Amino acid sequence: MAIYTEINATQLQGITAPYCIEVLDFNSIRGGNANTSYYLEAKNGEYILTIVEERTMAEMQNLVSLLHWLKLHNFSTSELVKTREGNEITLFERKPVLIKKWIPGNVVEELEPHMLYQIGTALAKLHQISSPSHLSRFQSYGIQSFPEIFDKGIDLKYETWLKDQAQRFDNLIPENLPKGLIHGDLFFDNVLFRNGKLEAIIDFEEACHYFLVFDLGMAIVGLCRTNRIVDLQKGNAFLDGYKQIRSLEISEKESLQLFIEYAATATSNWRFCKYNILSPNPVSKHKHWEMVKVAEQIKSIPKDRFFSSDFN
Repeated sequence: MAIYTEINATQLQGITAPYCIEVLDFNSIRGGNANTSYYLEAKNGEYILTIVEERTMAEMQNLVSLLHWLKLHNFSTSELVKTREGNEITLFERKPVLIKKWIPGNVVEELEPHMLYQIGTALAKLHQISSPSHLSRFQSYGIQSFPEIFDKGIDLKYETWLKDQAQRFDNLIPENLPKGLIHGDLFFDNVLFRNGKLEAIIDFEEACHYFLVFDLGMAIVGLCRTNRIVDLQKGNAFLDGYKQIRSLEISEKESLQLFIEYAATATSNWRFCKYNILSPNPVSKHKHWEMVKVAEQIKSIPKDRFFSSDFN
């Protein structure tokens, strides 16, 4: 995960003081995009400390409630550590802080078919858990957020493309598709494996009550690419696992190609906002175009070829 907030040993001691944790050593964790995280080695175990960069305290309270909900339903994900006073969120420089128990496992960028199968099965189980009432009914960087960057004048070609995509999805997305609890951001770095076995799906900050098929589209974009384009064979392995637990409705099968395109478009929107508006970064400011290419790749597949694949 990226390091947006640097801390030293003295600051770390202040952050962990409310917890029953005596830190022996700590290291920054790089690789993600949204928050700052550190690995903590302590006398009584291993932990992950996360400094939340762009979420409000209210949003983090909702996340805490969701993690409790998932634990109640025996879903394997992060487990939060409480302070001596029983709090699960503290503050550092006005930013929410979470400490989670370390989950033994590794992020695997190039996932093998048997791994994708396991993730598909786990996601189907998540989709069978009812949504808690506090969950948002919108995907945070989905179609309802697209107009926020129209006419910004930062990248006119992209902004015009996103306008066209918004109109396209408005016209084509059916409203009667099944909705429920979704992860919303199932990329490879939100999945942990140990010895080829799925240990946990983590990072539920984008979870919401939304189209279930959107989660499938996002997972295929985030997990099933080879050389930066969607790999239909990998997608097949993922969906094979999913369908062992939950069958897709006909309307979902018919919409899957569109929702893979939608998920790539939504991710391009997130990247554009992140690296051009929220945290401007000259190195990453064009990163949204990678997802534009993915969306266009999926759009270009003839429907008969897509539907003749094992996807459906």
